[in-house]
Amino acid sequence: ANWRTIVSTILAGAIFGFLLYDGKTIEDRLYITAFTLLSGGFLFGAVFMTTDPVTGPSTQIGRYFYGFAIGAITIVIRRYSGYPEGIMFAILLMNIFAALIDEVVLLVRYRGGKK
Repeated sequence: ANWRTIVSTILAGAIFGFLLYDGKTIEDRLYITAFTLLSGGFLFGAVFMTTDPVTGPSTQIGRYFYGFAIGAITIVIRRYSGYPEGIMFAILLMNIFAALIDEVVLLVRYRGGKK
């Protein structure tokens, strides 16, 4: 398991959980964020499911972006839909874009982003 995907997924979940959930005080927002990260299958998905080497990106920078997008999409699905657990949908959605993420990273790295 690559730690880059795990850390970026949890970091994005914490950031978006803090920003998107309502709370009267900062302590309320921190409590809701901690509850969001520790409840359901978020940590299970972040540790065991996002690190699949076959369906994820192979570049190091791509893994950061992949994990961050999974965490962000998960919190958006949890917050704005009627579905309480969005980690599977986020992983499946980002698996579609894993090859594209690798292509963009390699294009920017080796060509400098120029045509």
